[in-house]
Amino acid sequence: MLIASFYDTAFTRQFAWKLRATAEGLGMKCRVFDRSGVSGLEGKSGWKPEAILRTLAAYPQNDVLLVDPDSILNRRPDILLDEHDYDAAVHYDVETLAPSGPLFVRNNDRVRRMMEVWHDVNRALPEHGDLENLSRVLSHAQCPLEIRRLPVTYAWVERLHRPRHPSGRPVLTHFWTDGMITTRMKVARS
Repeated sequence: MLIASFYDTAFTRQFAWKLRATAEGLGMKCRVFDRSGVSGLEGKSGWKPEAILRTLAAYPQNDVLLVDPDSILNRRPDILLDEHDYDAAVHYDVETLAPSGPLFVRNNDRVRRMMEVWHDVNRALPEHGDLENLSRVLSHAQCPLEIRRLPVTYAWVERLHRPRHPSGRPVLTHFWTDGMITTRMKVARS
């Protein structure tokens, strides 16, 4: 299995390198890719299926776990490494029932077809985010995949999940930085 993460700014790059260090510390392959300025991978959303397709093509012997750069791997992802009877794995949020967190895919033809459909849906419905469109695709008859639901420990956000699951042992922690950390500002001195 290959862990793949894509960054587009210096800010997300620093997180991606931390993710890579935690994965390699567990003896796992992790590749970090700069998607800034890369045709087909630009923008806030819509780029994930293309990124996964490119990664599957570049690493044909590996299944791929796509992880947001602002995450770390805490322990071995046993479900992804030890179970093999599914094509894709994703965590579904309990409250919204939407896919969230990392996305695991096998490197096979069914998954590649699903990625192409997801890419088409993202282009047809750009006002919806990647994960909302992924949910549409995963439930579509044109993409008959075996989907493994991942437990919350694979999409752990400490401030959200610790109160509900006090004894939880996260596999992957997502720092969920959107809007939480601001950039530096220059303040005029008087």
